[in-house]
Amino acid sequence: MITRLTPAQQRRQALRQILPKDFGGVLGILITAIIVGVALFAPLIAPYGIKEGSRRDAKLPPAWYEGGSTAHLLGTDVQGWDIYSRILHGARVSVTVGVFGVLLASIIGLTLGTLAAYFGGWVDMLVNAFVNVMLSIPYLVLVIVVATVFGRSLVNVILIFGITDSPVFIRLVRGEVLRLREQEFIQAAESLGAQTGRILGLHIMPNLIGILITLATFEMSAMIFYEAGLSFLGLSVPPDIPSWGNMVSAGRRFLITGGNSWIAVYPGLAIALTALGVNLLGDWLRDVFDPRSK
Repeated sequence: MITRLTPAQQRRQALRQILPKDFGGVLGILITAIIVGVALFAPLIAPYGIKEGSRRDAKLPPAWYEGGSTAHLLGTDVQGWDIYSRILHGARVSVTVGVFGVLLASIIGLTLGTLAAYFGGWVDMLVNAFVNVMLSIPYLVLVIVVATVFGRSLVNVILIFGITDSPVFIRLVRGEVLRLREQEFIQAAESLGAQTGRILGLHIMPNLIGILITLATFEMSAMIFYEAGLSFLGLSVPPDIPSWGNMVSAGRRFLITGGNSWIAVYPGLAIALTALGVNLLGDWLRDVFDPRSK
């Protein structure tokens, strides 16, 4: 006898399948949600503006250090600007670059990878030539050169990361579409005379969503690191915009001398914590969309 589930029971069963059952997945979702929330509401929750402060308050230690003040929880930098507030605002740069950079890379990868695999021939040859050229150039070198030529801006950083990271998505999508084309349900749709657009939209694209989301999560973490590296080198956003990378760069000399190390340490911890959360989220998503990986 087959027991039919009520709509409420079906919803609860779906939630149990989707929600993480391991500590890493929960931690990843929590950290990522907090970082995204901070990025969205930074102007509302930050106690100070990005350039609000005085030279009289320069290099104040964190509140729990001797000489610290609760008015500046994580201390101040050499300009007297509040580090805690600038870290909150810096989350906006990292999250924006990560989200929109990955979105652009995935759109390019999904489009070119699908076309190359499904149509083959000269289309596949051109796409593979583009991928080979991009992969033959060291990633970070290419990013630095393009950033130097076109200047520093958030839009340029997103375009650079989106284009240079697209070969990873193209290769993944191309290989998956080639595999899907051999499946019986695709061959059945073709034998029934289904239009190419209908096959791509209704049969192939839905089967690519899982692997794309998983890859996008890991690539987002990588882009946050790359953006921080570019900011550290002074090739990302302008210096008047707070970024975790340029905050670490501004305080790196204090790591050598040992004094005022909080100026670089806390932005660096923000980078590490964000990358940890996104990677844990990616691990969980991989398990959700590909149970065989467990």
